[in-house]
Amino acid sequence: MVTRANLDNGVATLATLWGLQPNDVADRLAINLDFSHLEPKPLGERALRSLRHENTKYTCKRQHYAWRSFAPVVQTTAQMIDTPKTFQKLRSMLMKAAYAKTQARMDAEDLVQETILRLCTYEIKDEDQLFSVARQALRQIFRYYWRKQYTSPAVVTPHEDFHIMEEVFGFCDEDEEVEATAVSPTSDITEAFLRVAAELIKQLGKKHAAVACGLREKTFSRLLPL
Repeated sequence: MVTRANLDNGVATLATLWGLQPNDVADRLAINLDFSHLEPKPLGERALRSLRHENTKYTCKRQHYAWRSFAPVVQTTAQMIDTPKTFQKLRSMLMKAAYAKTQARMDAEDLVQETILRLCTYEIKDEDQLFSVARQALRQIFRYYWRKQYTSPAVVTPHEDFHIMEEVFGFCDEDEEVEATAVSPTSDITEAFLRVAAELIKQLGKKHAAVACGLREKTFSRLLPL
């Protein structure tokens, strides 16, 4: 059962996250209750880490290809690979191994090129070390390749997985004004708690939202609607 103390804790935490006073938080969420006795509640270190995690969960963390810094090319290694006999032997070995794993010539060719490019960044003394490092580099590139294959959709059908332009513009007429549905004010503690909990989950995740309200995660989950 939700208590007023749980609601107060949640509102005080939201006040800190939004940089507002508790009563301003209540006004934003259309809660007709008085929170003038509260002050913004400081966040702990774990809650701050969770806040940073939730804010970066759905953003691309990798830099753009043109902005990334690459390891410098070692000229002695590049000259060793550039030797026709060595290059032909190296490419033949890598191509056989890559094609045996992928069973696709184009993918195998890409993997071989990435491996040779990576080899040029290592300081290699002789030809034996070159082939040894090449096998290790190819195994590492295999791991990236299979991870990408497993996380990519097997089949992509535009008409099912994406909206075509006619559907996008057909959802809403340009001349039609869409009215935002206003949230009805409430003074019920349970309804007010659910509104506060929804905002806390967006900011901190479910676990730390429960802690912010003074509840265990299991108890907090049972209070939320399915």
